[in-house]
Amino acid sequence: MSSISEKIALLGAFSACLAILAIVDHRRNLLPDSVTLPLAGSGLLVNMHGALADFSTALTGLAAGYAAIRLLHDLQLAAGRSPGIGLGDAKLLAALGAWLGWPALPFLVMGGAMVMLVFYPVRREKPFGTGLAVTAVVILLAGDELPI
Repeated sequence: MSSISEKIALLGAFSACLAILAIVDHRRNLLPDSVTLPLAGSGLLVNMHGALADFSTALTGLAAGYAAIRLLHDLQLAAGRSPGIGLGDAKLLAALGAWLGWPALPFLVMGGAMVMLVFYPVRREKPFGTGLAVTAVVILLAGDELPI
């Protein structure tokens, strides 16, 4: 990335996408592919030259983020239960892994769960994507203060 203004614009666009996803998930318990999939691809492009994470860390973050939630989703189905987490959440975590790298994944999952439990304690269908989006913005704002 060649200038600070380019980085600010990039992070602004990333944050705007997260805000859209958080609002839609809050209202409809839905994370649209039309936002999550381009966000994942753009995360890899941004990190092709290491803007926020090196490329291999971003690629591993994308794969591990999706696989972790997809596995949980599939295990719930195999156990005969209704999945408590959707594949939109898997795609969003993959996109966040592509932007922030795999070391951010545990922070994203724990932070997302905490946001969900604090802000939606009695709601049956909790919007995990909203928690992930809020946590991602916190990670961006914290910058080098977090050990990721």
